[in-house]
Amino acid sequence: MAGVDQPVKQGAPFAICAEFTNYYEQWWPPPLDDTMSAISTAIQNSGATQGLVRTYQLAGIVDPFVCVEAQAGHDYSHGYDLRDGVLAVIASQYSGINYGTVRFETTTYNPTTGATQQSRTDTPAGSGPPVPETSFFDSIAKALSVTKDEAQMVVFGGGALLLVLLMRR
Repeated sequence: MAGVDQPVKQGAPFAICAEFTNYYEQWWPPPLDDTMSAISTAIQNSGATQGLVRTYQLAGIVDPFVCVEAQAGHDYSHGYDLRDGVLAVIASQYSGINYGTVRFETTTYNPTTGATQQSRTDTPAGSGPPVPETSFFDSIAKALSVTKDEAQMVVFGGGALLLVLLMRR
């Protein structure tokens, strides 16, 4: 198989799959079907694809392995340009992608001979954008769906109340 460094023509089929790490550990996770529907809609609206976008869960229960199949919406100078563009749209709908599990396959062509071939790449572990560090209060704010200031008030207010209760005993 040739690499995804070859060009991709408009209409070429592709599939991209990735693990959604800790999907069900969110405070109130939306149904996975809703997230996959949002991914399909966002990809269709992005112009990166044409025609039907098929999104499905291939495997996994705790960390679902989600796949997207579609056709390239225009010519790409490299297969990885298509991969990165679609992956960015997926990440806009769910930020917990395990970039070390990304699998991408498409039909590329050789510009010299015009011959087409299937090209696949598996992203090595540790690649992808860095995971942003979050503070203790950011984590609480996200879990409670409040602002960081409100999370700080909850923690300090709860601590003060606990201190008062312990002092009275």
